[in-house]
Amino acid sequence: MHRLSISFLFLICLSIIGCKQAPVDSLIERNEEVNEYFTTLDELVDEYCNMIEATIDYAKDIEVKEKDGEEASIFEGLEMFSDIAGSAFKIIKLAEKIEGMEDQHKKFENNLSSHDFEEFMNIYINAIKRFVAIAEKAESLDKK
Repeated sequence: MHRLSISFLFLICLSIIGCKQAPVDSLIERNEEVNEYFTTLDELVDEYCNMIEATIDYAKDIEVKEKDGEEASIFEGLEMFSDIAGSAFKIIKLAEKIEGMEDQHKKFENNLSSHDFEEFMNIYINAIKRFVAIAEKAESLDKK
């Protein structure tokens, strides 16, 4: 009985040690489909955040001009519209690319190890943090 307990304890220790070993390469480095998906997702988030920040900056400039008794020119309006339209076009293209990868995404998401899943979730969390930062910036503009 004593041998059985020691053997069982030894097996548990080996299992714990084995489970804590992380893959040598990150999920993105090991899987090209995952890399492409997250590269595209990162580009999409960047473009969206840049568009929102640019819009906030335009709004701040217009607000400053209004406080100084000036009006925004038609050229400033066209520049803002052009920037937003360009970003919107890029966002649409990237969103279509992401949509086309959804089947792959579901396939690799179902085959993640616990370490991969943690890495996968951290990537998503970082994207969400960026959206929260943009929302806070927009909210601070609204309070002024």
